[in-house]
Amino acid sequence: MFRVLFLAATAAALAGCAGSESATQAKFRADDAKCKSYGAEHGTDDYVQCRLAIDMQKANAERAAVSLPGGR
Repeated sequence: MFRVLFLAATAAALAGCAGSESATQAKFRADDAKCKSYGAEHGTDDYVQCRLAIDMQKANAERAAVSLPGGR
């Protein structure tokens, strides 16, 4: 009985992790596709610069959202 409960709890925990990871992977794939649409291939300096630019844009948007009245 304990074994069944343990396996059920473990499966539930893993399912929760998988959901979070897939959202992160979806964001990664979207950013990857955006850079590739600009002609930047994975592993090149252009690709790295593109990904850095996207990360900076996201960070700036997050800071702007927090600094607004009523922001997080």
